Amino acid sequence: MKRFAVLLLTLAMAFCCAAPAFAAGTIEVTEDVSVSDDYDWTRFQGQNLTLNVYNWGEYISNGSDDSVDVVAAFEKLTGIKVNYTTFDSNESMYAKLKSGAANYDVVIPSDYMVAKMIAEGMLAPLDYSNIPNSQNID
Repeated sequence: MKRFAVLLLTLAMAFCCAAPAFAAGTIEVTEDVSVSDDYDWTRFQGQNLTLNVYNWGEYISNGSDDSVDVVAAFEKLTGIKVNYTTFDSNESMYAKLKSGAANYDVVIPSDYMVAKMIAEGMLAPLDYSNIPNSQNID
């Protein structure tokens, strides 16, 4: 189970890092999703994986206003289903997670809430050996 959680966290990191690329136009979403890099985005297709993401509203483009629907593009490109849920405040996100009412693979709180959640043991540390492109992050 821990390996699966690490895999999902790695996928989430790839998802979050890829989101700006979708918006920047390096990934084209038409009938077929295509990419202009060497990463094997299709390696998880057919594995029936689901990524549960809890994020701030309007952080990732949903396809409105002629923008790219990042979640749909990610799902089409990778074959990974994304359950994407949003929250409107750190406090509501914290209360939901603390109550045990939800189980997410990726949660994206703000800076002060990250510190609080780490202190309370609510967040797992990243295993950078599972994130080979982390060396490219400044």
